[in-house]
Amino acid sequence: MEYMIEKFMTKWPKAGMKEVQVIGDLPPLSVSEICSDKLALPQSWSYSVPCNRREISVWFYRPSLKVCELELKRCEDGHLELTSGWRDVVHKENFKVGEVVTLWSFKDAKNRLWLAMHYKVKEFIEGSMNY
Repeated sequence: MEYMIEKFMTKWPKAGMKEVQVIGDLPPLSVSEICSDKLALPQSWSYSVPCNRREISVWFYRPSLKVCELELKRCEDGHLELTSGWRDVVHKENFKVGEVVTLWSFKDAKNRLWLAMHYKVKEFIEGSMNY
């Protein structure tokens, strides 16, 4: 894992990243997640949104290294979902049912929350960013 974080940080040094955390592999993408406006995140990751906030804007690195802004929303049961832009990410990245994606979170020098998603972990680790 430390090697993955190190490689990740060298790919985007201009973001001034700090507090990098590998959230890990999300379960394989389902039909409902591919066709939905939202992506559910692991319950264990709910610490990232302050308790007094129901949603926050996050900057998001797509697998193609394009950046977009998404909303991270806390649901009634406490879990988090990426909303407002997820469908566009799915469409532009051409995600397929059953793909496994890895998600990283980090804060930049201005303490803003960023997420980065990658679905070709082996190529990323080896430094070959072929898409």
